[in-house]
Amino acid sequence: MAKIRFEIGGRKLDPCFVGNPMEKAVLLYLDRRIRRRIGALRDPSTGKAPSVLVKGDDFEHLSYEVDGSQHIVEQVKAILVV
Repeated sequence: MAKIRFEIGGRKLDPCFVGNPMEKAVLLYLDRRIRRRIGALRDPSTGKAPSVLVKGDDFEHLSYEVDGSQHIVEQVKAILVV
């Protein structure tokens, strides 16, 4: 299973433990959407799943970083570019 982490404003966040209801909804939505799109991806040579870090200075300016082999990073970026 893909590992998805969040870091907003320099703070690591777990969507399940965010107090602000709007922020929690945004993080849970992103988590579900990313998992649906890349959850089944595995590197063909190692079998490892990708790791995605969603980060930004605030909730309006988010980007993502992907960890994994070059092959898996390219696949994830192709899927999440939309």
